[in-house]
Amino acid sequence: MNKKGSILAILKVLEKYSDCDHFLTQQEIIDHVENDYKIKLERKSVADSISILIDDFDADISRNGSGQVALYDRRFDKTEIQYIVDSILSSKSISSKMSTKLANKLTELFSKYDRNDFKYIGKTSEVYKNDNDNLFETLDMIHESFRIGKRISFKMADYKIDGSEKFRKDGFEYHVTPYFLVVDDGRYYLIGYYSDKFGHSITPFRVDMMRDVKVSDWDNKPLNKTKDYLTEDFDLSYFLNAEVNMFYKNVVTIELEVLDAIGVKVLRDKFGNSFKVKKVDDKYRVSFKKDEVGFSIWVMGHLDHIKVLGPESLVDRIKTKLNDIIKMY
Repeated sequence: MNKKGSILAILKVLEKYSDCDHFLTQQEIIDHVENDYKIKLERKSVADSISILIDDFDADISRNGSGQVALYDRRFDKTEIQYIVDSILSSKSISSKMSTKLANKLTELFSKYDRNDFKYIGKTSEVYKNDNDNLFETLDMIHESFRIGKRISFKMADYKIDGSEKFRKDGFEYHVTPYFLVVDDGRYYLIGYYSDKFGHSITPFRVDMMRDVKVSDWDNKPLNKTKDYLTEDFDLSYFLNAEVNMFYKNVVTIELEVLDAIGVKVLRDKFGNSFKVKKVDDKYRVSFKKDEVGFSIWVMGHLDHIKVLGPESLVDRIKTKLNDIIKMY
């Protein structure tokens, strides 16, 4: 093993077996390197390698009063990795198997002692998640289409009434110019330009539901050449502020009366700071632009805390839905 290989082995041992609470002697480093990498080292080579790591590579290696060493600085703080790991485990776009594998890879950035704080990762298999294990392959294809300027082609999966999978539109093959990848409500979406016999638009597609994904032979349509329903040039920030659960076809100005503090809470939880509550004649009003269909679906679960005032088309839509529910029950 050459000198560079020995240095790398020592660094990997320090990453795995040391931290600010656990220091290693030179002999412990020699033993770990031999056990993990089958490399035999002498004490002098260990001392020289640690000096190179500190002087030439700015490794944050500290020594205690007994001459033992530990690697302090990591590429990420533990709280940063915990946030990333928790985001992966809560994602609905990735399978339990994939999320566990990816989360465990991230925890390898820490010592074996700090990894004990991530024992909950194994519990992810108990939570419902998408069972598609091809998410990363799909993302590879999307990024390749970005790179070479070609559209992405795919079929969209759907579900039968018994829960089994089928293809949407009898296996119709979509050809889409990819523009953005975004996360909404724990789902991963491709935002792209799609044209069919019914027209053309900027359309979201759930990445985890894409099947038979390939890079198409069709050239991309530049974003500045598209015309969206609402704007001359598509604006991602406008889209993300106006869509509701990826509905984005009929954006209208919605007016609400907030009936209590719970109404404020559910609005804030869903829409963040995209609106302001104003007091009008001793009542609290909210006004913002959202997709009418998507908002009508969402607000049905909160009508005891939020009263919809307008537009009239949205009020009528909610009344019709409520009447249909009454007839059903």
